[in-house]
Amino acid sequence: MKKSRIVLIVLIIVLTVVLNACQEKTTNLEKLNEYISTYQTALYAGGDELFNVNVVDINQEETFLADGIVGEIKNDTTISLKVKDVNYLEKTYTYKVIGELGSVEGTMQKDKLGISFVSSLENIHDIGNITKAIISYDDTQKEFELVNVLKDAIDYNKALEISYNNFLEKIDTMLDNNTFDREIYIRVIEDKHNLSNDYYWYVSFIKNREDYFSTLVSLKGEVVTSKIMEK
Repeated sequence: MKKSRIVLIVLIIVLTVVLNACQEKTTNLEKLNEYISTYQTALYAGGDELFNVNVVDINQEETFLADGIVGEIKNDTTISLKVKDVNYLEKTYTYKVIGELGSVEGTMQKDKLGISFVSSLENIHDIGNITKAIISYDDTQKEFELVNVLKDAIDYNKALEISYNNFLEKIDTMLDNNTFDREIYIRVIEDKHNLSNDYYWYVSFIKNREDYFSTLVSLKGEVVTSKIMEK
């Protein structure tokens, strides 16, 4: 009886070792997922000589603070109207966003800086791929074709992987020593200094506003530039 018990214990130990060996070890890149506080999944853009129209789908902290801590994440889809002529800043704007399966509409509010108008879009995922937006003000109605900027681009996960590899030694050292105290911000930004209006993934590993390191990645997956700010 005693011998059988010993054999059983040995078998349990062996089985435990085998099962643990079969489990794939979590990579440092995979570990970074728990530190993401902002990640963008869609950008539709259009415009003319008077306005720029963007529809953005993003998952982010309910209240973003550059403090290295990931807060509660929520999905937020917004339409924004940037006014290029100050004479149009005092008007009231309504919108209609049209997709392949339906549309949503509403009234826009001036943002905190007072140079753009914005509105949250409810049930936007129900209308399918977005194709255009209609902006109305006074007796004028303008229709904008909205281009899916990320249609043929790498996604935020790939942008994170490229940025991780760019700072591989730095990040691995932090993760291996359990000293990674940063939140990860991943968003598409526009090059406003270039007439071609290029877009890039901006990936930042943030401890605070004075301590972060970041990369700018093209939508095709090339590192354009990187920056390290440490206090």
